[in-house]
Amino acid sequence: MKKKITIILSIILLIIIIISSTYTYNALNSVDQESLEREVETMKNYDIIGQQFELPEVVNTKTSTSDHIQLESKLNVINVWASWCGPCNEEMPDLVDIDNRYDDKDVSIIGINIEDSKTQSKKFLDKYHVKYNSYTPVDEDQFIKDNTVSMIPTTFFVNQSGEILYVKYGALSEDVVSFIYDEMEGK
Repeated sequence: MKKKITIILSIILLIIIIISSTYTYNALNSVDQESLEREVETMKNYDIIGQQFELPEVVNTKTSTSDHIQLESKLNVINVWASWCGPCNEEMPDLVDIDNRYDDKDVSIIGINIEDSKTQSKKFLDKYHVKYNSYTPVDEDQFIKDNTVSMIPTTFFVNQSGEILYVKYGALSEDVVSFIYDEMEGK
């Protein structure tokens, strides 16, 4: 009898732990509309907003060939990352999902890898099955200086003319991209 009670109590405790863990995870990872609006308003105050994004001379990280970044989409999400960066690893599955979800909505994701060897960056991209182009600036220091990259990850939201619309410092979520896309579309 004691054994059955112990088993039942253990199962109940396990269920409580699972439910509370799920609730905590969802609460920590959900972004409400009001928070997004405040974040975008804060971003609008940065001096870099409205400036021209300086497209660097680059090497395509996947192919190791010289290339030029093309801003062909209505909204270009330019994500500066490094393979050793914890938040970069955290956000990469979301970026891959965003790339798949917005494929038909004229949104492009462009990766800019800094501080990694070609082998490290290629291994990182393969690990997350990244399909979008990722580049390494030929002169990383100049790229960082030109675009005021103060931390990684940093994500620039750039229109087709190259004008910086918003900047997100830290890990990016799909909610932020969706909100900024809707803002841009006037929804």
